[in-house]
Amino acid sequence: VFKRRHMLQNAAMEIVLEDRRSGYFHFKSKKERDRLYQIMKVQPDIDEGIYTSMSIEAELKRWQRGEIDNYEYLKFLNTIADRSVNDLTQYPVMPWVIKDYKSE
Repeated sequence: VFKRRHMLQNAAMEIVLEDRRSGYFHFKSKKERDRLYQIMKVQPDIDEGIYTSMSIEAELKRWQRGEIDNYEYLKFLNTIADRSVNDLTQYPVMPWVIKDYKSE
């Protein structure tokens, strides 16, 4: 569960399921969103979507060791930067590949 912005207002929430499907919900107010967030975060088996510097460091190490690919790491960085494919105003940033380093 992630608190999100929608149309540059802090009044949205994104719920990401284990199978990577997600729902994006916009509320009338930040207060309404926060009320539901508080209810949800006390439920068992629900992650709050809060990343600590330790989890960010752990994900960096996984990428450096090759346990996750560039795409997965970029998706992670976009998630912690409050970007989502479910909000066009905060769409994830993906770099363009400008050179083919494998071909001759």
